[in-house]
Amino acid sequence: MEVKSQMFEKRKYFIIGLILACVFLLSKVSAVDASEIRGDLNDDGIVNILDFVVFANAFGSYPTHSRWNPNADLDNNEIINIVDLVEIAKNFGKTS
Repeated sequence: MEVKSQMFEKRKYFIIGLILACVFLLSKVSAVDASEIRGDLNDDGIVNILDFVVFANAFGSYPTHSRWNPNADLDNNEIINIVDLVEIAKNFGKTS
């Protein structure tokens, strides 16, 4: 069980690093006219760190997985992966 816990911790820090790198490289704050912004996973009208938390919780999941969140599958390929993360990062800071 301890091996699983260590793997989860490493995976968690890897995801956090990816998130920070994407935010640093791709973020631009701007307003958007659309009522829905791709990447606003928690539906609060802004793409921010809270959406990355929703993404991190679903990362690696698929429709039958216990952590599956269809809102985090931005490319609709039925797996939450780095492609979805990039979409969130591209829209980081945008508001509706």
